[in-house]
Amino acid sequence: MSISELMVYVSEILVAGLFSIQIMKRVGSGFASLAKYILLPPIMALFNARKRTGKSFF
Repeated sequence: MSISELMVYVSEILVAGLFSIQIMKRVGSGFASLAKYILLPPIMALFNARKRTGKSFF
């Protein structure tokens, strides 16, 4: 996986994280499960991309 592709996934995770934090600030901590569902797809996409290239983090 090249550095540019990794940066794309990291930026997606960062944007999703910032969006989740904004939701938590506005509506309270009761929506933590919603934040989880916002963050989960970009993280899973990163791990799926790592599987496709044959390189793993572990």
